[in-house]
Amino acid sequence: MGVKQAIKSLDAFPRAEDHLLQKTQSGALVSIIGLVIMASLFFHELSYYLTTYTVHQMAVDLKRGETLPIHINMTFPSLPCDVLSVDAIDMSGKHEVDLDTNVWKLRLNSHGQIIGTEYLSDLVEKEHEGHKHDHDHEKEHHDDSEKKLHALGFDQEAEKMIKKVKQALENGEGCRVYGVLDVQRVAGNFHISVHGLNIYVAQMIFGGATHVNVSHMIHDLSFGPKYPGIHNPLDGTVRILHETSGTFKYYIKIVPTEYRYISKEVIPTNQFSVSEYFSPMTEYDRTWPAVYFLYDLSPITVTIKEERRSFLHFITRLCAVLGGTFAVTGMLDRWMFRIIEALTKPSPRSVLRQSQDCETVRELCANGVCIKTTEVEAKLDEGNIQEAESSLREGLSLNFEEARALLGKLEYQRGNVEGALRVFDGIDLQAAIQRLQPSANENSNSSAVSSSSSTSSKRGRGTRDSQHQHAASLVLEGVYLKAKSLQKLSRFSEAAQNCTNVLDAVGRIFPQGIPEGQVENRLQETISQAVELLPELWKLAGNYQEAMSAYRRALLQSWNLDNACCARIQKAFAVFLLHSGLEAGPPSLGAQVDGAYVPKNNLEEAILLLMVLMRKIHQGTIQWDPSVMDHLMYALSLCNQTPVLSKQLEELKPGVLHRTERWNALALSYSAAGQNKAALNLLRKSLHKHERPDDLMALLLAAKICSEDSHLAAEGVGYAQRAINNAHGEDAHLKGVGLRMLGLCLGKQAKVSSSDFERSRLQSEALKSLDAAISLEQDNADIIFELGLHYAEQRNLKAALSYAKKYVDLTGGSVLKGWRLLALVLSAQQRFSEAQVVTDAALDETAKWEQGPLLRLKAKLEISQSRPMDAIETYRYLLALVQAQRKSFGPLKIDFQVDDDKVNEFEVWHGLANLYSSLSHWKDVEVCLKKAREMKQYSAELLHTEGFMFQERGEVQDAMSAYTNATLLEPSYVPCKVLIGAMLSESSSNSLPVARTVLSDALRIEPTNRKAWYHLGMVHKNDGRIADAIDCLQAALMLEESDPVESFGSIV
Repeated sequence: MGVKQAIKSLDAFPRAEDHLLQKTQSGALVSIIGLVIMASLFFHELSYYLTTYTVHQMAVDLKRGETLPIHINMTFPSLPCDVLSVDAIDMSGKHEVDLDTNVWKLRLNSHGQIIGTEYLSDLVEKEHEGHKHDHDHEKEHHDDSEKKLHALGFDQEAEKMIKKVKQALENGEGCRVYGVLDVQRVAGNFHISVHGLNIYVAQMIFGGATHVNVSHMIHDLSFGPKYPGIHNPLDGTVRILHETSGTFKYYIKIVPTEYRYISKEVIPTNQFSVSEYFSPMTEYDRTWPAVYFLYDLSPITVTIKEERRSFLHFITRLCAVLGGTFAVTGMLDRWMFRIIEALTKPSPRSVLRQSQDCETVRELCANGVCIKTTEVEAKLDEGNIQEAESSLREGLSLNFEEARALLGKLEYQRGNVEGALRVFDGIDLQAAIQRLQPSANENSNSSAVSSSSSTSSKRGRGTRDSQHQHAASLVLEGVYLKAKSLQKLSRFSEAAQNCTNVLDAVGRIFPQGIPEGQVENRLQETISQAVELLPELWKLAGNYQEAMSAYRRALLQSWNLDNACCARIQKAFAVFLLHSGLEAGPPSLGAQVDGAYVPKNNLEEAILLLMVLMRKIHQGTIQWDPSVMDHLMYALSLCNQTPVLSKQLEELKPGVLHRTERWNALALSYSAAGQNKAALNLLRKSLHKHERPDDLMALLLAAKICSEDSHLAAEGVGYAQRAINNAHGEDAHLKGVGLRMLGLCLGKQAKVSSSDFERSRLQSEALKSLDAAISLEQDNADIIFELGLHYAEQRNLKAALSYAKKYVDLTGGSVLKGWRLLALVLSAQQRFSEAQVVTDAALDETAKWEQGPLLRLKAKLEISQSRPMDAIETYRYLLALVQAQRKSFGPLKIDFQVDDDKVNEFEVWHGLANLYSSLSHWKDVEVCLKKAREMKQYSAELLHTEGFMFQERGEVQDAMSAYTNATLLEPSYVPCKVLIGAMLSESSSNSLPVARTVLSDALRIEPTNRKAWYHLGMVHKNDGRIADAIDCLQAALMLEESDPVESFGSIV
């Protein structure tokens, strides 16, 4: 036994008995995490052990008499296979007859697809003296070609070949050369060129060496088999020449290499390094372009061997990582256990003391006395509520209501909700409040006690106040728990009524409001919970009006709520106002101080509450809550107050939002406020390569902003294409949006294109993008509308009409721009009566405030049907509508917040001025222009109308001055450019070039302006260019037959 005890004394891992061990949830969590970490580390170490590593060794190369394999895989996209040849030259000066070659040429079309194959039989190996220059070789080559030409003559085969190669060049054929060359293991070179051609044949094909394009792509170039980790530096090399030619030379240094696998297998191969040189070709060079590969061998060979780490090394590392993980998780477990124990240790002042390992109540304390709960719980289990109540009253010196409240709380915490409800039903809240009221009133008036009162009387009064508050806390908590019990039983109305009773009782106990810092914590906690619970109960009961009153009562009365609780109530009330659908009046004016802002509706009140919360967040009184900003963003967006939203975002402290999220949100706000320039600058920062260049939503927003400005459209195309490329996975559904933005940007870019060909190409690509978008989202009304608008602008009226009808059907006629597009397409087809029928139908379906654009369109349709008096009446009605609308919005309406589909008063006066001008009522024109100038003093439109009036009166100089001032004010205003060109063409023949320039510039800006085409035709006619005049006049006639009463661009 002595020996056994001695051996046991050496045990370094003693075991504790089972009853001394304590298992905890935190320990289980740490154990699971530790096991996961140890398993991960084990597999990592195992993988590390099984993975081989390489060792590099160098030695002198002793190989002799071997060949050097050269693997080639290259593409020449601009040279046909018929003209290409491969020349291999051994720099030792030795002629190799047995050169083993296996090289193929593949014919490629302009798209890189294979259209033919041939074996390369013209591989030439020539003797070459080691000390001669490459240009000497080329000279000898061409001299030899000349001799051959004189010997054989320029026969029919050569002519056929020339014709064939020229046809291949016109078709854009290329050639791919691939295969293996086996050369002597000495320095040398091989090159790919047109040297295999007769020099005169080459001259007739290419017209000179400067026209031989040796652009090439190297797919693979190696000097032996590949091994793991090898890197061939020329793989993937692309060299494309544009409008130039020359010779490429690649100087290659080959390093013999052996790769030895761990299985003892040996791969003899070669590595190489390379430098390149390009020599451009001039007209005076006698050489022809080529691609040279000049190689030399290193005298040093490299041996790469695979080796594996030792098993002992693996065991050592495994023990280290597993033991370290075990030790760290043990320390973490001890720390977590101590922290949790410190946080969950019950307070000695608790009314209910709970055991350490469960929620079972062990003691009940009140009035400085504690009793065991065992006896009380036993009586409750037997259903003897009266006896349990008597035990509490006698043991803790409680009255009936206090004992019932404490007993009901015990039942509630035991999970017996129905039993707790039976106990709570016996509480007479009114009687309890009557007993508590006098003491509370005395407490509220304690500040009036004279300073001569004795210290002992104050201490005695404080003790009584504390006892009364403790009693009130017990009773009110009991009633609150009764409400919670009713809530769990889904009796929401009764629960809300009991919660209301709690608050009413508090109001009677503290008629002047709860004094700060003079209420027991338990009582204050119960009050706060009841205030927060009441509106939620009314909402669950479906009584939204009472919920609204409960929210306002919570916020307007003095409950001494802490900042977090008050913020939760304000947030919940704001969300309720936004989404409940209940329209309530403003809060009671009696609760407002003089000069305070009173919200007029739910939306304003919700915004006010959310802005109060944001102010608290800025001041640091409450923590950041992202949902507050989300709700505020939604609310401000509903009323078009995005500038206010941007100000709120700017006031956020750094670190609250990531800078890119902040920039994106600000950009969205600025964009909605019409500040596209500021929005785009923010998005450019956000999409910088060092930030988040692939943020899909930012890319789409940037593309949308650019699609609204012709000068930014090219930039928007880039954003849209990047968005399409990143729309995959969870964001695949946004690919249609990206295609739509791409189509809009391309269409906008086409409008500023300087050439007709480029404009046509961009318009075609725009339609393709929109067609691709509609194929992904077939019922997307926005894409259908954009397609209809694009076809209308290109005067494909049949397709435009089809899409316009489809859009109206899809939206049910609820969107104004659909009716406008349909009416304008019909007017472009000269179907004015049908267009007016559509306009009248749209007026019947549209609210009064939204009828402005339709009334303007109706007036122009009446003008087109020679009914000017009806048009004047329509304009007068429109003017009255716009003026009434302006007065209803008042001075708070911000200019940039006017919707794009609204008509302002300036447009109405200007429209009337144009109408009176067509009727030659010049006095009325002057009156309308004066009214319009009061709205907008400087305007190209007004100057245009004024100039037309002067022109019709015969005041040519004044008319020209007005038109010129309009173009200075707005350089891209086409109507004035057209009239200037027309006046210049009529003045004298010397002005015709100027008139032609002005009209051409107008057509560059607006290619579909029929008046510009007409006057340009007249200029050509007066200048004697009859053919050009006929073309222009025909274009004017075609456009006149498809000209709408309003520009299609006015819809957007």
